[in-house]
Amino acid sequence: GHVEVSTGSTDTEAFLRVANSGRVVSPEETGRWLEPFVRGAPARTEGDRGAGLGLSIVRAIVEAHEGELAVVPRPGGGLEVTVRLSRAPNAAAPSPCRPAG
Repeated sequence: GHVEVSTGSTDTEAFLRVANSGRVVSPEETGRWLEPFVRGAPARTEGDRGAGLGLSIVRAIVEAHEGELAVVPRPGGGLEVTVRLSRAPNAAAPSPCRPAG
Protein backbone atom coordinates (compact mmCIF):
# COMPACT_ATOMS: atom_id res chain seq x y z
CA GLY A 1 0.00 0.00 0.00
CA HIS A 2 0.92 3.63 0.18
CA VAL A 3 0.48 6.66 2.43
CA GLU A 4 0.24 10.30 1.34
CA VAL A 5 0.80 13.08 3.89
CA SER A 6 0.13 16.76 3.29
CA THR A 7 0.06 19.83 5.49
CA GLY A 8 -0.85 23.43 4.98
CA SER A 9 -2.23 26.54 6.57
CA THR A 10 -4.25 29.66 5.93
CA ASP A 11 -4.54 32.80 8.00
CA THR A 12 -7.11 31.07 10.21
CA GLU A 13 -6.24 27.37 10.33
CA ALA A 14 -3.63 24.67 9.87
CA PHE A 15 -4.33 21.20 8.55
CA LEU A 16 -2.77 17.77 8.35
CA ARG A 17 -4.12 15.22 5.87
CA VAL A 18 -3.09 11.56 5.81
CA ALA A 19 -4.47 9.30 3.08
CA ASN A 20 -3.68 5.62 2.65
CA SER A 21 -4.54 2.77 0.36
CA GLY A 22 -6.31 -0.35 1.53
CA ARG A 23 -9.53 -2.23 1.27
CA VAL A 24 -12.83 -0.46 0.64
CA VAL A 25 -14.52 0.45 3.93
CA SER A 26 -17.95 1.84 4.79
CA PRO A 27 -18.57 5.17 6.55
CA GLU A 28 -20.14 3.23 9.45
CA GLU A 29 -16.99 1.18 9.89
CA THR A 30 -14.75 4.26 9.99
CA GLY A 31 -16.98 5.82 12.65
CA ARG A 32 -16.40 2.82 14.92
CA TRP A 33 -12.63 3.16 14.52
CA LEU A 34 -12.77 6.44 16.46
CA GLU A 35 -13.64 4.48 19.60
CA PRO A 36 -10.83 3.12 21.82
CA PHE A 37 -9.73 -0.50 21.29
CA VAL A 38 -11.71 -0.96 18.06
CA ARG A 39 -9.67 -2.46 15.24
CA GLY A 40 -10.38 -3.09 11.58
CA ALA A 41 -11.42 -6.33 9.92
CA PRO A 42 -9.55 -9.48 11.01
CA ALA A 43 -7.82 -9.83 7.63
CA ARG A 44 -6.22 -6.43 8.27
CA THR A 45 -5.44 -6.84 11.96
CA GLU A 46 -4.09 -10.37 12.30
CA GLY A 47 -1.27 -10.71 14.78
CA ASP A 48 -0.20 -8.54 17.68
CA ARG A 49 0.12 -5.25 15.78
CA GLY A 50 -1.87 -2.39 17.25
CA ALA A 51 -4.36 -2.03 20.05
CA GLY A 52 -7.02 -0.01 18.25
CA LEU A 53 -6.06 3.29 19.88
CA GLY A 54 -4.62 5.36 17.01
CA LEU A 55 -7.70 7.21 15.75
CA SER A 56 -9.22 7.50 19.22
CA ILE A 57 -6.06 9.28 20.41
CA VAL A 58 -6.13 11.55 17.35
CA ARG A 59 -9.77 12.38 18.11
CA ALA A 60 -8.98 13.20 21.77
CA ILE A 61 -6.12 15.52 20.77
CA VAL A 62 -8.22 17.29 18.14
CA GLU A 63 -11.10 17.75 20.60
CA ALA A 64 -8.73 19.08 23.29
CA HIS A 65 -7.60 21.76 20.82
CA GLU A 66 -11.16 22.49 19.63
CA GLY A 67 -10.30 21.35 16.12
CA GLU A 68 -12.09 19.31 13.50
CA LEU A 69 -11.45 15.71 12.51
CA ALA A 70 -12.74 14.07 9.34
CA VAL A 71 -12.27 10.37 8.61
CA VAL A 72 -13.51 9.56 5.13
CA PRO A 73 -13.30 6.30 3.19
CA ARG A 74 -11.60 6.68 -0.18
CA PRO A 75 -13.63 5.41 -3.17
CA GLY A 76 -10.86 3.06 -4.33
CA GLY A 77 -10.10 1.82 -0.81
CA GLY A 78 -8.27 3.16 2.22
CA LEU A 79 -8.95 6.25 4.29
CA GLU A 80 -8.37 9.98 4.24
CA VAL A 81 -7.95 11.50 7.71
CA THR A 82 -7.91 15.29 7.97
CA VAL A 83 -7.19 17.33 11.11
CA ARG A 84 -7.96 21.05 11.12
CA LEU A 85 -6.84 23.32 13.95
CA SER A 86 -7.53 27.02 14.36
CA ARG A 87 -4.56 29.33 14.37
CA ALA A 88 -4.23 32.01 17.01
CA PRO A 89 -4.94 35.51 15.68
CA ASN A 90 -1.76 37.14 14.36
CA ALA A 91 0.22 33.97 15.01
CA ALA A 92 3.74 34.27 13.71
CA ALA A 93 5.64 31.40 12.17
CA PRO A 94 7.13 29.16 14.85
CA SER A 95 10.62 30.15 15.90
CA PRO A 96 13.39 27.60 16.27
CA CYS A 97 13.97 26.20 19.73
CA ARG A 98 16.59 28.02 21.71
CA PRO A 99 18.55 26.52 24.60
CA ALA A 100 17.63 27.79 28.06
CA GLY A 101 20.21 29.93 29.64
